[in-house]
Amino acid sequence: MYLHLICTNPNSVYIRAFVEFISKNFNVNEHLFLTSSPTNNYQTEEFRKLGIRISNIKFSSSIDVEYLSMLAKDSDKILIHSMFATDWLSWLYNKQEILKKSIWVAWGGDIYNFWLKGRKYHSFELLIEYFKTEIIKNIHGIACLVQEDYNFVKEMYITNAIYYYVFYPNPVNFYTLDEATSKIGTKQNNGRRMLLGNSATWTNNHMEVLKALAEFLDEDYEIICPLSYGDLQYANQVIQFGKRLFGERFIPLTDYMKPEDYAVLLSTVDVGVFNHNRQQGLGNILALLYLMKKVYIRSDVTTWAFLNRLGIKVFDTKEILNGSVTNLFDFDKDIGLENREIVSKEFSEQKAVEVWQKLLE
Repeated sequence: MYLHLICTNPNSVYIRAFVEFISKNFNVNEHLFLTSSPTNNYQTEEFRKLGIRISNIKFSSSIDVEYLSMLAKDSDKILIHSMFATDWLSWLYNKQEILKKSIWVAWGGDIYNFWLKGRKYHSFELLIEYFKTEIIKNIHGIACLVQEDYNFVKEMYITNAIYYYVFYPNPVNFYTLDEATSKIGTKQNNGRRMLLGNSATWTNNHMEVLKALAEFLDEDYEIICPLSYGDLQYANQVIQFGKRLFGERFIPLTDYMKPEDYAVLLSTVDVGVFNHNRQQGLGNILALLYLMKKVYIRSDVTTWAFLNRLGIKVFDTKEILNGSVTNLFDFDKDIGLENREIVSKEFSEQKAVEVWQKLLE
């Protein structure tokens, strides 16, 4: 049996897409998903339809904890989806014996956030990092899309964990993107649109890039800024700043969108600009590349090396920041076609099945 510990929000669209992927391509009877917070009614009903077994563990209940320990002991492999939840980390720290059959499926923030904050840490943050350090030291494997992220873990922590190349299915998948493209056809207006960032997290560095974009005085375009998840206070700061610089041309997205609706939105975008200081936003980045859009990311993040290694052409956000970009939107369509071909091959559902099969062997 494969035991999946969902150490993040179980209502995430990525968790939903992954669960659907498992139900479609693997024997669902061999997989059990555990969360420490309940799924919403919609998610629960969707999982029920798929025949997925999912249980909510209450760490305050000795019965639940005993049940969890029994499941962990009897399982063949344990997959730890992210390392965000304190209750899970505390439990894993006290269950060192199961780590030899455990694989951490890293998300990005759980790798980098502690190291990027650059400020004094609260005592609970230091405790969480201590738990992580001890878990990573003894864990069997680390699974992630970008090998440079694994290399960073090896550099910052003592571990002999094996690297597994995997990726989560994109909630905005190729079929959904193709459907969206066929719906909108060719844009009827001459207005240009930019997608800026992927979430309301400080690692997007919105303010820095917004200030740089404001220097392009001869450019006329809308800025679509996804802020529907993350830090609400930070989101409000970004909205105020963006509105002050760009007025009505700055369009924040503060409500969750269905993948189908978000795909339509992405199809209307001309360029994506990402100013993350760590690997982040790959779902958006890969979707835009598949749609043959121009994409900017920073050359000093692991995503840059990863995409270049695959032969994907992206542009450097740092050139926007230093003012060396002359035209934000100029883009060779042949580059877009080549990027689409690579993304179609490397991130197809068939490829996802192959890499997850290797991990589950």
